[in-house]
Amino acid sequence: MTAERTSTKLYIPHPNQPELSICGVLEQYAPGVDTKGRKIALILHGTMGHKDYLFQRRLAQRLPMDSFRFDFRGNHETGGTWKQGALEEDLEDLNAVVAYLTSTYGYEIELVVGHSRGSLVGFRWISTTEVGRKVPAFVNASGRYRMRVSFSRKANLKSLIVLMAPCYHP
Repeated sequence: MTAERTSTKLYIPHPNQPELSICGVLEQYAPGVDTKGRKIALILHGTMGHKDYLFQRRLAQRLPMDSFRFDFRGNHETGGTWKQGALEEDLEDLNAVVAYLTSTYGYEIELVVGHSRGSLVGFRWISTTEVGRKVPAFVNASGRYRMRVSFSRKANLKSLIVLMAPCYHP
């Protein structure tokens, strides 16, 4: 870990909900150096987690590049109501974060690390957005794969099918 590294808490205005700000932490590997065109990693937490839960903070502080980890809507320091299976809202939050980091700082997304539910959201984002398709690296950390156990209610299973369907390209 470099002594020069800095951590800055950011509140990103949500474009779809003006009363809501997405809370996250920007870890800068080389603070003071222009961020335009610099690579950044996004770290996405899982269900009932948050930006500093499990390995997220330690990973962010040890990556050899800048990183941003944040709380999805209704989790920890980001306002809103927590919902089980609100994957479309998580996708909106990720889009808001990416738009902010690319337009305000000039970052280029180099890596997405998703844990559990964050893996589903990251995979969907990478598969369905123009910016996401250019991301060269994705890490799936304990992503969901036995959904009949996790989604015992039909409404939640239907939500997952709708979320992941655009990711399939025959």
